[in-house]
Amino acid sequence: MKLLEIKCNDILNRLSHFLTTNKLYINVSKTFYMPFNNSNLNIKYNNTNIDRTNNIKLLGWHIDTGFKFTQHVAYINSKITKSFSFLYQFKYYPIYVRQILFYAFVDSHIKFSSPILNYINKSLTNLIKSKYKKALTYLN
Repeated sequence: MKLLEIKCNDILNRLSHFLTTNKLYINVSKTFYMPFNNSNLNIKYNNTNIDRTNNIKLLGWHIDTGFKFTQHVAYINSKITKSFSFLYQFKYYPIYVRQILFYAFVDSHIKFSSPILNYINKSLTNLIKSKYKKALTYLN
């Protein structure tokens, strides 16, 4: 692990030199590293420690160190649950209006997460499916 730490710090030193040469700046307080094993590294950028995190949001995906996606499923679950009251308010509107709202507020999250739904824990998948079915009832 010491070799990995040395290489990371060397790359960050070179990055720092490049950025200062081009008058660019990294906000170290918003910078984290996430190892995919249990290692604790001492990574520094301009003599400031970079903090370790166990999960990160990257391009809309909540990724954790074990690739279990539990935080991502919890996020999707909360988004769908929040849409229930919104969809209920439109229950007397025509079906095409409710379909547009359903596809915008529920189905879009499910389709975005569809690549991981086959690879995560079945209980998490069943949670998402049950929320999706409940949201479908607002279309009738």
